[in-house]
Amino acid sequence: MTRVQLIFSFICQVVIRWGILRIGLLVIGWSWYNGEGDIAVSCMASVILVLVYILLFIYEAIVTYKEYKKIKKPEE
Repeated sequence: MTRVQLIFSFICQVVIRWGILRIGLLVIGWSWYNGEGDIAVSCMASVILVLVYILLFIYEAIVTYKEYKKIKKPEE
């Protein structure tokens, strides 16, 4: 895998996870809006979802950076 492919893969994973996060927050908000849940539970679920997203982003960034350093620059 080249460096460009690695960076593109990282960006795609971040965009996909951002979409999943938005859907999760939408579902949590919609259930609270319809009166199916308590506001405290909805807020806590939202905070946990955002924290998991941030932790996954940090982990993926570290792994991608380590892989990036392993790939040698092409000779010019």
